[in-house]
Amino acid sequence: MRKFDRKIIRKYGIPEELIIKTEGLAKKLNNWDRKSRILAISHRDGDGISAASVIYQALTALNFTDFEIRILLSPDIEQLMEYINELDPKYVITADIGAEFSNILDKEVDDYIITDHHPTKSGKYGRNQLNPIEFGLNDEFDASGSTMVFLLFYPLFKQFFWNTLRGRVIFCYALSGAISDFQIKPTDNPGCVNKFVLDLAVQYNAITLKKDISLFGRSVYPVYLCIYYANIPGFGDMELSNILINSEIEGKLENETDDNYIWKRIVDLTDEEKSKLLEIITRRLSDMKIESPLSILKDEIVGRVIDLVALEGFDCTLLEDGRYTLDPREILHRVNYCCRRGFSNLAIELLNNKHVQADILLKISDLHKEGDTEVARALALYEQNEIPMWSWDGRIVLLDFTGNIFYDEVGVVAGVIMKADKDIQIILSACERDDDEGLMKLSIRAREIVWNSIDSTNNMSDAKRIFIDVKKNNPDNIVQFGGHRWALSSSIKRKAMHKIFEQTKKYFKELKDPQTDEYLINK
Repeated sequence: MRKFDRKIIRKYGIPEELIIKTEGLAKKLNNWDRKSRILAISHRDGDGISAASVIYQALTALNFTDFEIRILLSPDIEQLMEYINELDPKYVITADIGAEFSNILDKEVDDYIITDHHPTKSGKYGRNQLNPIEFGLNDEFDASGSTMVFLLFYPLFKQFFWNTLRGRVIFCYALSGAISDFQIKPTDNPGCVNKFVLDLAVQYNAITLKKDISLFGRSVYPVYLCIYYANIPGFGDMELSNILINSEIEGKLENETDDNYIWKRIVDLTDEEKSKLLEIITRRLSDMKIESPLSILKDEIVGRVIDLVALEGFDCTLLEDGRYTLDPREILHRVNYCCRRGFSNLAIELLNNKHVQADILLKISDLHKEGDTEVARALALYEQNEIPMWSWDGRIVLLDFTGNIFYDEVGVVAGVIMKADKDIQIILSACERDDDEGLMKLSIRAREIVWNSIDSTNNMSDAKRIFIDVKKNNPDNIVQFGGHRWALSSSIKRKAMHKIFEQTKKYFKELKDPQTDEYLINK
C-alpha cells in the first residue's frame, strides 16, 4: 500500500486529517479476506452508478472474488436489511450513500466502510466512514460519491496500475460521477478532491480535456437540434434553428447522398465550422438585442469538455446509429433511465464490461427511448398548461406530473423546465409513485443564486430544514428526504405536498443576497 504524497495533497487543499483517515480505511479494506462475501451498496443516480463501477473495477483488480453490488434509491434501512439477509455478507462497503448506516452495520456485519458525501443528521461520522463534510469540505463542490470512493482505493495500487486499461477506466468512472452530480462543470474549476482526480486522469491519459463547444448532446444530436435543445435565445423554434445553422454550415456528413445521409454532430465539425457556428449564434443573439451575447457564449456554450478516451471501444459508448460518444454526460444519460426504471443491474453490466450481449443493448436502448419519450410528452403537456401547477409570482412553482410521467423522472423534468424558464427560482416537481398509492416523489431544484445565500457554516441545507419544519407538525406525512443544497428528493404523502410548497415560499422569501443584503426573490 502506498502513502499519499503530502506535498501534492497540500497543493490541492485536501485536509491532512482526511488523508490520514483515508489511508487507515484503505489499510482496513486491504486486510479483508479476499474470498469472503462483500456487499457493495451505492445510490441510484449517475454519481452512484459511477461510484459502484469504481468499486466493481477496484475490487476485481484487488482479487476479491465474492462481491455483490446493490443499488438503493434512497438511504432505506429496511431495503439495506433485506440485502444483508439475502446475501449474508461478511463485509459491506458503500459509495454515495450510507452516511446514516453505521448503527445497523455495527450489528450486522464483521466489518464495513462507508464512503459518502451526504451529511448525517447528528454531524458525527464515525471511525468507519469517509465523508468530506467531516473535514469541512463542500459536499456539492469538493467531492462526489465517486471521487470519494476513488480516494479510498487509490493508495491500494502501485503507480504502474494507473497506466493499465482497468486503472484508466476507474479514473473515467470516478470523474463521470462527479460530472453527473454537476460538480465538474464546463465553466467552473472543480473543488479540491475532484480537481486532484481530474489532474491524475489527464496525467494517465484516461481522459482528454480541452476547451470546445460544451453543450450536452454534442456527440448525439445533429448540430441544429443540439442548439435547439440548449434553449439558446433565438433558437427556440426547431425549424428556424435548422434554417439558421444549415444555411451556412453543411449539415450532412461528406460522401452521403441526399436520400441516405447522416447529420453532422458538433463533434463532427471542423474547427473552422465550429467558429462559424459560434458566429451564427452570436449574430442571432445580437439581432435579438440580447444583452452581453459574448457572456452567453462563455457561460453556457463554450467551456471545458471531458472525453473518456479510456472507454473507447466499450459498448457503453455506442449510439444507435453506430457512432459513439465519449462524453460522460451522454453515456450516463442512457444508463440513468435503466436505474430509474429498476434495471440498475443492466447499467452495472454495461459500464463494467467492454462488450455485452445484444439483448442487453437492446433492452437499454428501449428503456432510454421510453424515458426520453415520456419526458418529452410531459414537457409538452406542461407547455400546453395541462399539468396542475401552483405558483407564487412565477418564481416558486409546484408541478404535479401524476399520471404523466414515471415518478423517478420528476427531477429530470424540473431541470429542463428551469433551464427554459429563467424566471423560476425554485421548482417543486412531484408525481405519485405507482408502487405506493398516495405516496409522492417530490423533487426540489433551485438556482445557484438561491443556494449561495445560505450560511456556508451551517451543516443542514435550507431545503432539508423546510422538510424538518413540516415534519414537526406532520410526522407521519414526511417519509424520507435527502440530497444536497440545491437538489433534493423526497418521499411524502400527498397531503404534505402543499405544506412543503407553502413552507418553501415562506422560507425563501426571506433569503438575502450575501453580497448586497437585498432580498433575492420578493423585492
